[in-house]
Amino acid sequence: MTPSPSKKRTEQPSDEGSKANGKHGADESAKQEGPPPAKKGRLEVDKAPKDVLEEGRIYFFYRPRVGFESVSNLGEIQRFYMILSPGGDAKKSPNRLVVIGKKRLPQVEKHEKFFGFVEAKDADLQKLTESLGSSEYDTATVGTRKVEPCRAVGEGVYTIVQRGPRNTNLVFKLELPTQQSDARKELSIPDEGSYGLSIKNPKKGDPNNVGLDNKADYPAEQQDKFQGYAWLGAIDPTMLDHQNCEMLLIAASTDVEGELGKEVEEHLKAAASKDKQQAEGSDDSALIQKLRDELASEKAQVSTKPLETGKVE
Repeated sequence: MTPSPSKKRTEQPSDEGSKANGKHGADESAKQEGPPPAKKGRLEVDKAPKDVLEEGRIYFFYRPRVGFESVSNLGEIQRFYMILSPGGDAKKSPNRLVVIGKKRLPQVEKHEKFFGFVEAKDADLQKLTESLGSSEYDTATVGTRKVEPCRAVGEGVYTIVQRGPRNTNLVFKLELPTQQSDARKELSIPDEGSYGLSIKNPKKGDPNNVGLDNKADYPAEQQDKFQGYAWLGAIDPTMLDHQNCEMLLIAASTDVEGELGKEVEEHLKAAASKDKQQAEGSDDSALIQKLRDELASEKAQVSTKPLETGKVE
């Protein structure tokens, strides 16, 4: 079932015990206060609420497991992806392909938090989605195996909102599908949602052995923002541009206005409305065609069947 609305405030990862060793006294006290409020990100967001650091388009995809031409449940899904396309202009923005663990979004009512990481990024959305198409490979035991193309299961607008000196939320509002669907229920994708978004310090260890072997390599200026802590909100959204950027998504609320206020909610609605005006029509078929045009690639085609049928395919 779709998660019920919640006004639960986001609980960010604890930094208890993860501080770097340093001087005591005034220097240590200043360190514990965290970095100063973040400046605006790469986007011009003057018309956005003051706490919005970045905004753009968001896409959700899944890929069937090898050997499955279609899927009927999570067990038959190989990977679940999210694309963040800052700025709304998908062909010019630095798009990030994010892999999300557990093959779905975390659920609010269960207070879930899932690990994720940036698998790839490219200024051209169509080039980025080439890796989401079909492919084949040979094996010594069963011969040629086919990898099915990814299926688009949701698309909309997003913002990254600052919540205090160190915390941020990823907030989105779907445009497609316009109605609730079995596919969205299966993958826990609400109409709108707010998720705590924290970036992992690559210099810290991997709790419970959850993490990548190859870590993100941040320049010194960005690495210093962690101030020795294990986690930091995306107060500098450009940190998400680095391949292997590790992150945590923490389910916070499916009631954006209740969680973050009316101003953020209205801003998302306005962004979604503006985007729909660019489609040749406002029904699902027109919006799906617009999505196909955005993702079109000469080398790969992403399936939109779940958006058309409402089912995992």
